[in-house]
Amino acid sequence: MAKLACIPSEGSRRCGGEWSQLKISIIFDNNSKHTRANFYVRPQDHATLLCSLLLGFGLSAYVIIGTAYDDTNPNVESRRDHAWVCTKTKDNDITFIEALTGQRYEFCTNGKIKNIEELPYATVSCAFNDVGFWANKQVDDDVVECDFNFDNNVTWKSMDPEAIAVAPRPVEQCASLIPPTLNSQACAEELERELKDLIVQKRSSAFGKSALFDDDLSYLLQPALAAYEMERITGYSFGNEDFQSSVKNAVPTKHCFKGFPTCFSHRDASKIMVALEANSTGADILSSEGDDVKFAVRVKIYSYPEDVCAVWVMVAVRYCPRS
Repeated sequence: MAKLACIPSEGSRRCGGEWSQLKISIIFDNNSKHTRANFYVRPQDHATLLCSLLLGFGLSAYVIIGTAYDDTNPNVESRRDHAWVCTKTKDNDITFIEALTGQRYEFCTNGKIKNIEELPYATVSCAFNDVGFWANKQVDDDVVECDFNFDNNVTWKSMDPEAIAVAPRPVEQCASLIPPTLNSQACAEELERELKDLIVQKRSSAFGKSALFDDDLSYLLQPALAAYEMERITGYSFGNEDFQSSVKNAVPTKHCFKGFPTCFSHRDASKIMVALEANSTGADILSSEGDDVKFAVRVKIYSYPEDVCAVWVMVAVRYCPRS
């Protein structure tokens, strides 16, 4: 799921009911380093791919089509078309999975619904997987009120299995993923240089200040980025104490340290810089004042099949506050 989340998405746009072919969703142009910044996969494509993977591992999985709460405007409760994945156990425990991020929501355990306040989903229209399609005909289509027993003919209208059986299917092909071709180390070093130049320009134009860099401190940031990616893949964190200890040893006495790690699915330095400035912590680092102010930048790129990338960036600063 961590690798699915690396594929950029277009979650906030209406989809119009049109579905794209899966092979189109995962093919990228390897000739441009900025392709992934301009290429988007819709939520239903993510959900269909994730559901297929879970079915392949023997799980009972379904793609749910409905609406989710749109948090782009916190002052208005609006909804947008959305798709996510639902898994069910033999005990009818239900889990929702947000395919865009990998976030899991334990919805129903031992017949009890929980975590209602955390759910981003609003309504349910239909569900499908590799063997069936079910339309929701319940009086209330609110997620919390829905019965997810798809075998219940009172609450769900299933498509005729014979109609599904005779429906034309694409010819099965053994499609293999293209191994990564990206030189991750060279691309990371180039992106670091670009970000350093942008930080120098930002400090000069916005604050009338210079920007000096501490290469030793930048080097120490790398293990933290490796740990973040490993945590994203496995769900387990490690090495945080060692990282904090190494930073404390590297930062001079009476100096403060601030760091901001974040992950992107593209390598566009300008867009990364915009994201850093938009974040309160990132903006605070870029505008740091004091004595002996020095910055640190580290980029670590993890390349996966089809050259889908997780681009981890950490920007940090150490300085001595003025009394």
